[in-house]
Amino acid sequence: MLDGQDGIQLYAGSHISGLLNALGPGKQHVRLIGPSDMTDVPAAFNVRLNGKMAALRSLISLRCALAPLARDHQFVFDQLGWREKFIAGRGKPLCLDQDYKNIYLAYEEFFRQGGYTLIPQRASMPTSSIKNAVIVPGSRVRSKVIPAPVISTIREKLLLNGISTTVLLIEGEPIDVPADVKTVILPRFFNLLIEALRESDLVISADSLSAHLGEFLEKPTFVLNNAPNSYWLPKSAYLTGANATFSELVPFSNWLSSIA
Repeated sequence: MLDGQDGIQLYAGSHISGLLNALGPGKQHVRLIGPSDMTDVPAAFNVRLNGKMAALRSLISLRCALAPLARDHQFVFDQLGWREKFIAGRGKPLCLDQDYKNIYLAYEEFFRQGGYTLIPQRASMPTSSIKNAVIVPGSRVRSKVIPAPVISTIREKLLLNGISTTVLLIEGEPIDVPADVKTVILPRFFNLLIEALRESDLVISADSLSAHLGEFLEKPTFVLNNAPNSYWLPKSAYLTGANATFSELVPFSNWLSSIA
């Protein structure tokens, strides 16, 4: 968090309007861009799924939305490839320091260099006995969805520590879940997902939005992925090693022992 927001404006696709409304405080610092009826990540960020023409249309839409600001603003991107340069148009695109192995640390250093004072985030640690955990296996990237055998293994480890487990699925997700695991299917509303995470003591998530929401809600959060991907981890998961691949779950056992 930053002490004061002067000079900073966050721009985001209009598809996250529901998320902003669910989060509440802080949304006044976010300006939505893109078509008002956009319900998913801009097509340019998933060309394989949406096709080249849809991707091109979304790029043009984003560039037009930022064009009025290009003369007076510097645009900061987490990476600076052809896509970001096109979106920036005549603006002055900057890129985060790529030497950092985690995006949160890269942003923190960027703001420090800009003279901003950072407010330390409270550590995500349990404040009472741990009774329940949620596993959120879904991801919009199919290869990142937590497989059923991994869900079973994680659940068994939690049960050995006296922790009940619920799997959270979002309506319409074609995800295989073991038959003996309690499963809740949530309608596609951000506020329902946030409330379910808020009521849990632990969050075990695929490499997806739920992992970052877990940290935002100050819940101990562990991230499972098909391959190491430290750059996009929540900050606490990166700093404490609260992450593992599907094929190597020893880090999860160690993490669970340390907090339970």
